[in-house]
Parts: sequence; structure tokens; C-alpha cells
Amino acid sequence: MARLAVKTRIEAEQERVFNIITTPDNMAKLYPPEMRVKVIDAPSTLYLGADIELKLHILHQPFRVKFRVIGYERPNKIELVAIDSPFKKWSHTHILSHENHGFTTLEDIIEIQSFQGPLFDSLAIRMIGRVFDYRNAVLRSLITGEARLPEFGYVFTMSLLSGSILSAIGIAVGLWLLALLPTNIPVIDLIISFGVFFLLWFFTHDLAHLLVGLLTGVRFKFYYVGLSNIVVILPRRAKLLPIVLGLRIDRDSSAAGGLGYAMMYLAGPLASMLAPLSAALLMMIRNPESVASLFLFTVSLANIVFTLVFSPRVGCIRKAVRAVGRVG
Repeated sequence: MARLAVKTRIEAEQERVFNIITTPDNMAKLYPPEMRVKVIDAPSTLYLGADIELKLHILHQPFRVKFRVIGYERPNKIELVAIDSPFKKWSHTHILSHENHGFTTLEDIIEIQSFQGPLFDSLAIRMIGRVFDYRNAVLRSLITGEARLPEFGYVFTMSLLSGSILSAIGIAVGLWLLALLPTNIPVIDLIISFGVFFLLWFFTHDLAHLLVGLLTGVRFKFYYVGLSNIVVILPRRAKLLPIVLGLRIDRDSSAAGGLGYAMMYLAGPLASMLAPLSAALLMMIRNPESVASLFLFTVSLANIVFTLVFSPRVGCIRKAVRAVGRVG
């Protein structure tokens, strides 16, 4: 289990600070806009035993989470635990203490345990730390009446150049592995074949988005590490597993119309379907009877079927169709 403690000092009476953080309607204001926090069900103010259900985005994918208040000492402490979330365990304790001259110290203690293990826990804690840095800045702004809100510091981002170079290297490694096949050692061939498929599937997707976007007038801010759209069909314990690269669109700088956005969105799934299939066909031409050829071709076909079924529902093909609908 990973633990994070974040402390901030606020120029306000303790009772006022406690009222703000225990009013669910303030959630959308307090947390980053990128998280798109929306209260689905909650009382007007929290109390011992109260439940609060939220819809929010984690690593750019939507989740519904539910918390329960298991500790409540007004105006000193409130403790919540997650009873439905993508984490195995989640607890959040707020501790408030009065200081002289009208100041209040607020300490947040978050303890999490994921289904994915300690490494993922440490990465998640890093992300959560950024979220609470933002929350504390907004909390101070609400109290002082400042109109200008702080910017949320994204976690796990890369510049467009760095992300493109990484993608190009990944594709190059995939092609290099393809050139090694077949080794005539079945187990080794299967491992290398899967590596070829994964690298050509994973790294072509967003690079295709970027290149076609540049041609059609879509501009981007940066690459980020996020979750795949397939989280919607995965069980709870696996929802944080499908890590992918993503591109943050800069809509203010983009000149593309609906058709341009549609072409950009379609480029990703087309590339991630056709690149592995092309490698499989090339392998079959070179050595049609090898284990590697059969495996790579089978996996590539399965990927195409899955993408054509899934992407029109919640993936990039759906986004492309919606973009075309906005033409004119």
C-alpha cells in the first residue's frame, strides 16, 4: 500500500474550511477540470455513514467511484473510503487544525493499493499528489476570492518531439524484430512475433494521428500516458492495466473542420490495424509455413475484428463519425 500526506496552510477559520471540503457540490470546483468531476449522488453535506457517488476521469478515461464517510469529527477530521473504484483499497483522511491569526492547517492523508502492485501504486501516488496540489491552490483561491485559477500540472507527459521519436524507435524495433524471423525455434518465434505485433500496433496509432492531423489542420499540445478506451469492457481489477500513449489536442490552435478531425481520428485505428497485418503478410510471403507467420497473421486478424467491433462504440472510429456529423 502506498501513502501520501499533503499539508497546506489556509488563511481562513477552521469551520469555513471544513464546510467547503465537506460540501459535495464543491467537488467540481476543487478538482482539475481535466478530471471532469461530477456528483452523481450525495447528500448536501457529508456526515458519518454518508455515501457519495462521483463520475470522474482517471488518466483520461471515465470512471464511476463511490465513497463512504467512516470517520467524522466536526470540524477537525473526516475520513472516506472507496467502496467502489478501480483501486483495491482507497482511503482519504482530512485533518484540520486551528492556527493563530485566523489560519487553518489542512492535511490530506491518502492511502491506496491497486490490483497492479507496488510499482503502479507509486505512479498513482505521484499523480494524486499533483491533483491535491491543484486542489489546495483552488481552495485558497475560493477563500481569497481570486478569479484566476491555477493550471493543473499534467503527469506523465512528453513533448511532441520526444513522443514522436519514441514512437519512431518503437516502430523501428518492431521492424528489426520482424527481420529476425524466423529463427526456426518455435518458442522464440512466438515471442518475437508477439513483440512485432505489439510494437507496430502500439506505436503507429498516435504517430498516425499526429501526421494526419498536421496535414488536416489539427494541432496538438503534447503526448501523455493514459488509459485505453477498452477500460469500459474490462473488470474492475483490470481497468487500470491498458496503458497507452495519447495526444492532447490543441483546439484553440487547430484550423481543421469536422472532416479534418474525422480523418485524424480514423488514421489511428487504421494504422494500428494495417501495420501489424502488413508485417504478417510480408512474413507469410517470406516463409508461409513458419509458426511466426501463422501466429502474427492470426493475431493481426483478431486485432482487426476487435477494432472494427469496439472502436465504433467507444474508440477513435466513433470520434471520427461524430466529427463528420459536425461538418457544416
